[in-house]
Amino acid sequence: MGFIKKAGGNFRPKKSAVQFMVDELAKRDYSTRQLTEKLQSKGYDREEVESAIEKVLEWGYLDDRRVAKNFWRFHYEGHRYSVSRIIQKLREKGFAADVVSEITSDYDDEALTERDRLVAERLARARFGGRLAEVVPEDEPGQEETGKGKNRRPDWQTIAAFLYRRGFSDRVCRQVATEILQTGG
Repeated sequence: MGFIKKAGGNFRPKKSAVQFMVDELAKRDYSTRQLTEKLQSKGYDREEVESAIEKVLEWGYLDDRRVAKNFWRFHYEGHRYSVSRIIQKLREKGFAADVVSEITSDYDDEALTERDRLVAERLARARFGGRLAEVVPEDEPGQEETGKGKNRRPDWQTIAAFLYRRGFSDRVCRQVATEILQTGG
């Protein structure tokens, strides 16, 4: 066990990897990979980290399936991201492919696509709705040529690109952009 120098020049014992993990898990949920990376970045050696991971798994403090399901539910019900973006975020956090596929297996493809369409429509209307319905005043002369300007009425490509950057499929982007422009916001 090492020591850490405190602000007043005093030394205190460094926490064990298990103590550190329990403290971190008391604050929020982590995936096994996230917690492993965090401990290694704090200077704990690989063997101590692996031993600590085994202990907290045994105690039930660390559960990738539970954490992944909670993450999925929060973002799926939050209606801010596409299904593919949520899956991407789960993978970035280090959840195994089998955990991710287990979560999404509860939904059929039609339900996920319809959910994405509704979320994309809501996001696009929130972003562009006011500019679609009103008559747009002329911008500065230099902006007419470039087609830029905050007051410009968005075109199909602008709406589709906005949605595509948020992880929605080509099909959903095209469908929502067309529908929004046809209904005028």
